[in-house]
Amino acid sequence: MGARGRGRGGGGRGGRHFDALRADPRLQAFFGGASPAVAGSAVPLAMALQHAWQYGVLAVAALRLLAARRGVVGALLGAGALGVLATAVGWPVG
Repeated sequence: MGARGRGRGGGGRGGRHFDALRADPRLQAFFGGASPAVAGSAVPLAMALQHAWQYGVLAVAALRLLAARRGVVGALLGAGALGVLATAVGWPVG
């Protein structure tokens, strides 16, 4: 990627700072404790889906997060925008 490439470590902006954070035992303990809570909340939220189009939004968000490795904020904003669009075209939301 060149001298100013983006990625872990190396020449990206803040790369060495990110590596220092990742090596911090307190931060590792925090994320180790937070992971089960996040996973535990995902199941009830997924079970609360009521309409077929909501599963499509979930699939698009999952692909964005996992396959494309994009940010969480963008996925949430995109899912919200799709929900607003669904309401605007008259799809059931509640």
